[in-house]
Amino acid sequence: MALESSSPFSVAHSWLSPALIRFSRWWISRSSAQIFSDMTYGDLGLKMALRETSRPGARSPARGATSHMLSNKAKYGLKALMHLAGAEGQCLAGDIAKDNNIPRKFLDAILVELRNAGILNSRKGKGGGYHLARPPEKITVGQIIRILDGPLAPIPCASKTAYQRCADCPDEDACAIHDIMLDVRDSIALILDRTSIASLRNRGNRESQLLR
Repeated sequence: MALESSSPFSVAHSWLSPALIRFSRWWISRSSAQIFSDMTYGDLGLKMALRETSRPGARSPARGATSHMLSNKAKYGLKALMHLAGAEGQCLAGDIAKDNNIPRKFLDAILVELRNAGILNSRKGKGGGYHLARPPEKITVGQIIRILDGPLAPIPCASKTAYQRCADCPDEDACAIHDIMLDVRDSIALILDRTSIASLRNRGNRESQLLR
């Protein structure tokens, strides 16, 4: 037993074991910290990217691009305009936000953009607020969506307001996709450009209207 306990292997084993344990603990701790850091900063980068594209006042699609779906920005803008169309006099942004469940800071940016586009007027001070710059019958849903979301067309080559030719298309006139997207654009525009904010306020409850 004495020889076995004093053997070189036993001595080395007794010295290496604590060292290996300490090294293993350090390596596991370091690796875990790195993994956590990668996950944390990866998630943070994703959140920052999402926040940048959805922040108030930012255009989600690039000029000439389309999002294929109505954004919250355009939806809130339409709700705010319907609110103003039914109001008498000036309306405070806070009241519009509260009555329509719209985030206040987001709404502020939308109202400024609509004011800059000539859709709204505003007045500061006591008795101030926002009001429509023209009658609601003269403001169309298509106008507002173009201001806040960009073109109505599903693809840039079908757009009238932000046309861009597709780089991969050798003959646009012979392109079947281009042709059908023109029909889609025309159908969308036919509805939205003929629907005013005034008439939009009278919509809703479709099922009950069909039963009349």
